[in-house]
Amino acid sequence: MRVFTETQYLPKWAYMIAGASTIVLVYVFLSAYQQEESIAEKDRLLWAGMLAFIMVTGAFILVLRMYQYVRIDTHGVHYKYPPFQRKEKNISIDSITGYRIRPVRYPYYGFRTGFWNILGLTPSITMVGVSKVLEISYGNRKQILVGTRKPEELLKSITYQQKQYENA
Repeated sequence: MRVFTETQYLPKWAYMIAGASTIVLVYVFLSAYQQEESIAEKDRLLWAGMLAFIMVTGAFILVLRMYQYVRIDTHGVHYKYPPFQRKEKNISIDSITGYRIRPVRYPYYGFRTGFWNILGLTPSITMVGVSKVLEISYGNRKQILVGTRKPEELLKSITYQQKQYENA
C-alpha cells in the first residue's frame, strides 16, 4: 500500500446532541420570556438569550467543521485537525524510530498537541468512536497517538513506507 489517507468526522449522534441542545436553549428562553411580566426583565432575558444562542451556535459551527485528516506517504505521516490545527503537520519517515497499533484504554479523544495539550499527556489526535491508535515514536523520545478506524491499512502503509525508506 503506497499511500494511506483517512478523514474522520464526528459520529452523527454528536451532531444530534448539538442540535437538540440548541433547540432546548431556545425553548427555555422563550418560555421564560413569555412568563415574565416586567419589561426590564424581558429585555434582560432577551439579551441573555441572544448571547447564549450566539455562543451555542458558535459551538455548533465549531463541531460541524471538526474533522481529523491523516495521510501516510513517502515523505512521512501528515495530519491536521481543523479548526484547531489548520496547517498540515508532518513527521518525516526518517525521524520515525518506532510505531505500533494499540487499543485506546480510556476516553482519550480530541486534539491534544502543543498548546492544546494542557494536561501534559501523550500528544494525540483522535476522533470520538476510535478504538485503536497508532503510537508513533520519533525524534528525541517524542511520541504522538494518531487515531484510526482502519488500523490494519494504516500499519501496512507505514511499514511499507519505512521499508521503502530503508531500501533507498
